[in-house]
Amino acid sequence: ENYYKQHQYDLNQLRQQLTNEFEKQKLITTPIIQTNTSIQDIEEIKKMYRIEIDRLYRENIELSQNQAKLIDTHQKQMNIMKKDLDDGYNNIINEFQHEQTRLQQRCEQLKQQFNESQQIIEQLKKNHFDDITKLKEKYTLEQDNRNRQENLQNRVDHLVILLEQSNDT
Repeated sequence: ENYYKQHQYDLNQLRQQLTNEFEKQKLITTPIIQTNTSIQDIEEIKKMYRIEIDRLYRENIELSQNQAKLIDTHQKQMNIMKKDLDDGYNNIINEFQHEQTRLQQRCEQLKQQFNESQQIIEQLKKNHFDDITKLKEKYTLEQDNRNRQENLQNRVDHLVILLEQSNDT
């Protein structure tokens, strides 16, 4: 509105200046004694100037209104583009956060699985060690039994030999 008032003031100034210039020019170029133009002609010229000034004034107002519409349209487009960009950035950020959360959960899940696997491995090692120890004990017992049997067999054989010798004598 201030722009419109300033514009109107400038147009009135221009109208006044043109009218004054026209009056001065008329006085300088035409001697008062030799006035070939009538007052009616002068009024007609003034009217033409006023019509032209009014036409320019209306054209300027129309141009200003069109410019304001263009600025408004541009501002709306900028707001729409800004909203689209903001929405896009927010979607990317949300997607990133979702993916980060998913990866953290997966990482925790893998850590838990790893720990469970470690426990299973340790348990298997312990069980396997226990099994090996039991097998070793069993083998040792069997070996001891064989050795005893062999010793006993050797004694029996020796006793049989001794008995045979004593019978022979």
